[in-house]
Amino acid sequence: MSRINVFLSDLHIGTSAETNWYQREYHQEMLKTVLSYIIDNGEKIGDVIILGDWFEQWNYMPTARVPELKTIFERNPELFTRSHDNLNFITAMEAIKGNIRYVNGDHDMLAELSEINRLFGAHTDKKVLPGHGNDCAKASVANTFYLNGKVWAEHGHQNDLFHKPSLNEENPCAPLPLGYFISRLYCHFLDKRISSMHRRDAACISGCSDSEFANLGLHLVKFMEELVKQMKGQKEIDAAQIVVDQLMQFNRNFHVEFNLKSEGFGMIDSLQIGKYFPGVMSYENFVDTLFEAEVAYAGLGRFANKHFCENPGTKVVVMGHTHRPVFELAGAGDTRLYVNSGYLCPSRPDIESATHLPTFVAIEALDKGKIEVSQKIVQFNKVFAIVDGPAYQI
Repeated sequence: MSRINVFLSDLHIGTSAETNWYQREYHQEMLKTVLSYIIDNGEKIGDVIILGDWFEQWNYMPTARVPELKTIFERNPELFTRSHDNLNFITAMEAIKGNIRYVNGDHDMLAELSEINRLFGAHTDKKVLPGHGNDCAKASVANTFYLNGKVWAEHGHQNDLFHKPSLNEENPCAPLPLGYFISRLYCHFLDKRISSMHRRDAACISGCSDSEFANLGLHLVKFMEELVKQMKGQKEIDAAQIVVDQLMQFNRNFHVEFNLKSEGFGMIDSLQIGKYFPGVMSYENFVDTLFEAEVAYAGLGRFANKHFCENPGTKVVVMGHTHRPVFELAGAGDTRLYVNSGYLCPSRPDIESATHLPTFVAIEALDKGKIEVSQKIVQFNKVFAIVDGPAYQI
């Protein structure tokens, strides 16, 4: 009997701080609807793959201390312990025939699988496995993809110039990328926006979980104009400083301190950020990094096609990261399928107006090497319900 593998991404479960996209009071019911689908269909489901950003460890005010996983688990007992309704990750883990597999994203790039399993270990003997292999303590830096036959999956941030891990050994904040600081600076602005609109938290603000950089005041045309100015002046390219300057101007705030004590770095001034990322772009890697910078505006389709070209045996590529569900033919002659699983934390007004809806992906291996890929959509009409989106056999 063939099994269905379910792909979820970008849940962003945090402490429900007001700048978190996922707010327990609103999103928990929606997420329990997804968990109910998994549990009810447990006999048919092989693996559940959580493709990154399971946990939120970025979207906090610059001065706030980022929570540890233990705190996130404690703030969400209905999801991470044996809740009274049995709609939680533990029951889901035990109901399916395979395993929950987890791939690190960007907002949880410091989350270690060993710690996740230690926390779940108080409630179950079942382990969360890495995206590939069976090492239940695989380090986060190595836990970057899922591979099963002709299906390849990753979070996607490894292709994003501003969100891929910093590998510069001289950067005291490594592996945290520039995008980490962008997100926390944005939370400074978002906090003021929430107050000015007399709202309670980010879940009440339409469009606030749309991760496209233009919504953060970072426009590709302006970014390119500043790059050209630097190059005409025969200066070293300083893309990081351009981004920080634009974001600070947009937020009308020119001086912010970051609390990185949880990450072991202490306090860092916003004026220092740019100098930590001197090699983000250079004349030598300009073309490649420009394509990576485009991800924040145009999505990951280019990199899905790149994977198909380099790996002709792959039929389906699944990614997350962009918060934009995608379901499109790709590869040479449109013989492959690229899907983006979307995200599970749109704001309340976006869900209720159906502007942005929570989505995930199900993939089933059929006879004769066929694969059926289907999108699942969580709609709201007085209650949350899952409906079928597009489906395709390849």
